[in-house]
Amino acid sequence: MDGVRSRQIMFACASGLLLPLCFPKFDWGLLAWVVLIPLHLALDQCSRQRAFWIGWLSGVIGFTGIMAWVSRP
Repeated sequence: MDGVRSRQIMFACASGLLLPLCFPKFDWGLLAWVVLIPLHLALDQCSRQRAFWIGWLSGVIGFTGIMAWVSRP
């Protein structure tokens, strides 16, 4: 894996990990204004197929964190 791909994956994971912090359990709502910036940096100059998989990775990580918050009473 070259440096560009590893940087894209790292940015996508960072964006996915920061997304659940915007929800009420942590209540860092202002983070919502910057949470997608790493994802946009990861998607810069990607092919459509690569952009799909990077967005999918970020979305799965973020969705998992958000659903963990919803499922607890």
